[in-house]
Amino acid sequence: MLTKLRKLTQELGWLNGLLYLLHTSLNKLTRGHFRIIKYYLYYQPIPETPLLPPNRGKQIEIKTITANDTTCFADFPRPLTVIKRRFDQQGQCFAAYLKDNFVGYIWISQVDYQEDEVKCLFSPRPAEQTAWDYDVYITPAARLGFTFPKLWQTVNEYLALQGVKWTLCRISAFNIGSLASHQRLGATRMGAATFICVGSWQLMLASHAPYIHLSITQKHTPQLLLPIKSIASSVEPVQPS
Repeated sequence: MLTKLRKLTQELGWLNGLLYLLHTSLNKLTRGHFRIIKYYLYYQPIPETPLLPPNRGKQIEIKTITANDTTCFADFPRPLTVIKRRFDQQGQCFAAYLKDNFVGYIWISQVDYQEDEVKCLFSPRPAEQTAWDYDVYITPAARLGFTFPKLWQTVNEYLALQGVKWTLCRISAFNIGSLASHQRLGATRMGAATFICVGSWQLMLASHAPYIHLSITQKHTPQLLLPIKSIASSVEPVQPS
């Protein structure tokens, strides 16, 4: 146990390492009834220049998936109920295909997003200039190629046409790879939110309003307000390296 904790603290920091160890241990002991979920909240600018040169990623096709494209859902790494709920929330899905094979996707929302892992309504503001991105997934075989930047480039171009200047997201504090990927895109941390879940009860501790929230039933869902303008107004959009 001490060896595992030491390794986790080296990778995640002492607090996140301890939280992750508590989560995995108590989650297993309670058969899934106890969870600790910690997110870092990030914002990133819509870049003015493409992420890829014109000769890169040409074989990757990006498709806009709708709720009617049910034949595509079998390739997605999420249950059908989750996929349908996302479309019901006006979620938009951009999927990547290489030689007609699914290699990844990105989901975005231009309205308030109801999280499907914990009880929380994420509300980026101002709504007309921000979008929420979530569940960025690349198949293992495609993670060293151009799928990730090609997907993001397509999404960025689409959002720019809508007048969106910033995307916001939550990333697990325990997912080092995803944190690094977003930082390479120019993402900046703007806060954090931790959810301690015991059965139907949930305690949220967050860096943004309402800061502390106790949920007893599914109807008691906190709305986390994320005003990007006050944070980003003094920061010039950086171009990804």
